[in-house]
Amino acid sequence: MQFNPAILRGSNARIRTASPSRNASPSVSAEIYGYIAARDLSLADAERNVTDLTLTRAFLANELVESCLQTARSAYQAQYLAETEAATERTRCEAVKRRIGQLRSCAFAAA
Repeated sequence: MQFNPAILRGSNARIRTASPSRNASPSVSAEIYGYIAARDLSLADAERNVTDLTLTRAFLANELVESCLQTARSAYQAQYLAETEAATERTRCEAVKRRIGQLRSCAFAAA
């Protein structure tokens, strides 16, 4: 099964660009979206070539994205995505975790 970003983003999927939220720094938003893109690429790679290495890489990339999406403390509001965007991405992180789990179970059940 090939990675389809629309599955993780819902039926009205569109590719996100670094559009900074009101309080977020444009460079910080761009960096976080860069991590998200890298995570999506790692997952796609893991789906094309299911190995322990590619699955671990996708898992770690997802963990990094999740750490960037924690609720911001007041002093650091500009270093995070807006809460609505972060909530959407946290949902995607959960979907990625489930997908990695499926890939692991399929890969190692066949071995």
